[in-house]
Amino acid sequence: MDMINLAIICNSLPPYRVHLHLRIARELPEVKLWTVCTHEDSSGRWQHNPPPEIKAVSFHQRKPPANARRLNSVLSEWRKGGQIIRWLKQHAISAVIIGGYNDAGRLRVINWCYRYSLPCFLVADSNILGDTPTGLKAAVKSWLLPMVIKSCTGIMPCGLLGKAFYEKYGADPAHIFLSPYEPDYELIHNVPEEVLKQTRERYHLTPGRKRFIYS
Repeated sequence: MDMINLAIICNSLPPYRVHLHLRIARELPEVKLWTVCTHEDSSGRWQHNPPPEIKAVSFHQRKPPANARRLNSVLSEWRKGGQIIRWLKQHAISAVIIGGYNDAGRLRVINWCYRYSLPCFLVADSNILGDTPTGLKAAVKSWLLPMVIKSCTGIMPCGLLGKAFYEKYGADPAHIFLSPYEPDYELIHNVPEEVLKQTRERYHLTPGRKRFIYS
């Protein structure tokens, strides 16, 4: 079987994404994975110190000043898209999974993949219940999104509401592949008792009660 040279284009690397990419690298020997990061996490929550197995590459650029941000940001993202395209060529990437379509660079990469028949799959968490634009924004979305969908080999929403969203804008159900994210369960399966005790004391939690935690 030929090796699949896969590039996953994402914003940054929170723990759930690192876990997903590690699973791909470790469990799919026919896939050579590259992780292409376009934007570092500006909040400082996640350390950009990824494991070497996921082959992380960063195209992060400093944002322009606020008073010149809008136009400069569009131009910066467009140029970044060109840099990523050159990188895809240099590394003979055979398939792309791209997270989102919300900047000029991503749209440029999607369009380039379409023009050169490089398989490109769109993964995004848009869903039908959150689709509430009006006026000009709704008109632009109704014009742009069907073109993006047509340019992609397949769509990878997180669940059924995402599937309904992309079908609304013209996606072929046969080209939709549900792709929910899976966290690293070991982070909560084997928490030391001392950590549990400290957490109960910190948040004044009554021992013995069951609680549901969501993020």
